Amino acid sequence: MVNIIACNVKAQTSDYIVKDSAQIFGKISLVKDKVQIQRSRADNPILYSAGEVSVFSLSGDIYKSLPYKGERYFFKETVNGDVSLYRWGREFAVVVKDSGILLSRDSFHESLQRYNTCRDMSSFPDISYRKPQLKTAVRWLNNDPCKLQYFTKPRFGIVVGGGQMSVTVSTSRFSEIKKPKPFVPVGIFAEFPIYPLNGLSFIAEVDYVNSGYTEFFGEGTASVTYFDVKTEGIVVPIGFKFTANKINLKPYIKAAPMFSYLQLASRTDITFGTENNGVLIFSQKEFNEKSISPFGFMGAAGVHIPVNKSHSIHVEGRYLKVSDTYLNGIQFGFSGASLSLGYNF
Repeated sequence: MVNIIACNVKAQTSDYIVKDSAQIFGKISLVKDKVQIQRSRADNPILYSAGEVSVFSLSGDIYKSLPYKGERYFFKETVNGDVSLYRWGREFAVVVKDSGILLSRDSFHESLQRYNTCRDMSSFPDISYRKPQLKTAVRWLNNDPCKLQYFTKPRFGIVVGGGQMSVTVSTSRFSEIKKPKPFVPVGIFAEFPIYPLNGLSFIAEVDYVNSGYTEFFGEGTASVTYFDVKTEGIVVPIGFKFTANKINLKPYIKAAPMFSYLQLASRTDITFGTENNGVLIFSQKEFNEKSISPFGFMGAAGVHIPVNKSHSIHVEGRYLKVSDTYLNGIQFGFSGASLSLGYNF
């Protein structure tokens, strides 16, 4: 039985402590690892340790006294339910029907699995000892524990692929010319689930691309132009991904705006002649190079194939488009499609 003791402090009257089974209202503040209460304006504030007060409420947040390494500390409630999650600094505790169990870094996985009521789950997910993942996992233990079999954690990996890039150029001397060019993108990526939205994640990737030199030929009214174009650098797509986690082979789609840092080079050989008899007047050779940072877009679809509980591979088809830029009167642009293979860990 909890006795209720009122006070005449008007500020924060919903705040309280529970001491010796008595609920005492007053003005509450947290001072280091102790709780301070002022029951009335006429009373002096009193400090209590976690060994003297079992629970207190401060601005709507609940703090519970729990043991850790032989001492008691106030753990803040993060999830409330039949299974509740509490946090103190970097440590966590699960409270099940008023029995506190500390989630140590070595045993928290087994502790969570003990309170899983889903009978259809063949294995418990690999959950990291971090607040976003633990918070989502405990919420699902309360509301829909079978969802835990689809639980995802941050992924990191490498990707390599092959595809065809379409390089487009145009100048004042002739209209737009487009040529295909094979390329091999190589990159690294990171994926961070957006808890508690199942299947949605934030992605970031850094890819190296190199189109090599592409030869072009253009014929104007009184000139013939031969030139090579080379694009080399990195592209950085940053966006979102949605994965269908409820099946073993996990299909996904992703879309991302794309930033880039590219080195653009052109080698030009222009031969001028008369329109009627083609008599050579002179030949002009040029080499131009500059760094550019055009904006772009990437869209992709693929499937994750599990290797074990923590690792998987993925096969992905993607399309990317980089906005046009100019170099010495020549307009360049490129887009490409590729098929890539990645390893996630």
